Amino acid sequence: MKEDIVIVVDKTYILALLTKKDKFHNEACEIRDIIENSKIVIPSTVVLDVMNTITELPKGKKLIKTIYKYFKDNFDVHHREQEIINKSVENIMKPYYKKLSFTDCTVIETMNKNKINYLVSFNSNFDNVENKDGKRIKRIYNGDMLK
Repeated sequence: MKEDIVIVVDKTYILALLTKKDKFHNEACEIRDIIENSKIVIPSTVVLDVMNTITELPKGKKLIKTIYKYFKDNFDVHHREQEIINKSVENIMKPYYKKLSFTDCTVIETMNKNKINYLVSFNSNFDNVENKDGKRIKRIYNGDMLK
């Protein structure tokens, strides 16, 4: 994969990467190895969503510091911006956003604001979502898509 490509990651990818029993764990690890030299962006809303999910797991709270350090060391964390939150609230009822969670909407708005076209996600609800230029986002869900 070219190093100059910027990629956004979502909750499904992160959880698959962190959870060996996840059905997408092997694909997540393969993708991680391919994109390791790319700039990887994660919206802070995804960080919060993952952290909330992790705390619900047995022993999850003990992992929070380690996981947060992993985020800081491996991703460009885009912290909440009021503009992205406002756009997400405004757009959540649009037809192509209907199947997305609020966090997913903030992923799309982060991509729009930063002109990013690539998303690593195992959530097929992103497949019909267009960016603000009217082009479909490029969802990456297996390593073959990057070769």
